[in-house]
Amino acid sequence: MLSSLLAASFAIAQKPESEVTQYKVGKGHELKATTPVYRGSPVKELATVDTKLTALTRLAQFRKDFADLDLPEMRTGMVDWFVTRSIERDDLISLIGTAYYDFGGAHPNRDHVGLNYGLVNGKAKRLVFADLLKDPKRAKEIADQAVMPKLIVLRAMWVTEGSINELEPKQVDNFVITPAGITWLFAPYEMGSYAEGDYFVKVPWSELEADLKSSGPLRGLRGK
Repeated sequence: MLSSLLAASFAIAQKPESEVTQYKVGKGHELKATTPVYRGSPVKELATVDTKLTALTRLAQFRKDFADLDLPEMRTGMVDWFVTRSIERDDLISLIGTAYYDFGGAHPNRDHVGLNYGLVNGKAKRLVFADLLKDPKRAKEIADQAVMPKLIVLRAMWVTEGSINELEPKQVDNFVITPAGITWLFAPYEMGSYAEGDYFVKVPWSELEADLKSSGPLRGLRGK
């Protein structure tokens, strides 16, 4: 589902260099992270460093999880952390970092993190949703209004039954920027059962236009 969605809606630039980090934990537990290597601008340099830091921090948590679970020797565990590229420009990088993991249980699982980097007031930084808005204080309100109705249309179980009626702060900033708009990312179990899978909520620029900055990180997108 992830690969088909991205292939349909994300602009893929020339594939960057990659760096692979691998660990073995105990007997049979393998952890791997593949992170992009960019050069040529402050935004690209920040993306290179921060993406690797994000991946290695996630792998460190998995290493702790393996130790805490004390898995028997006959059960193996694996983690594969990788990025799916959306936008790659000197002044804007947008990626999805996905951790696919299997602890030898009933089924594997995965989670996603949006990794967005751009210029804010002339400085490279990792972007949050508020950085894109005219009124940063309304970030959660705007995200809720954009995303929650679409989750109902998609029949996300925990939203339709009323268990979840708003986004958590970390979910507000878990998005990827695409040429067509912003896509919020929800892994299995975030908005419904594992069987429902991922929810990728696509919000076109037209629905956000009134609240977005006319300049800044999104310059060159939205036909501006």
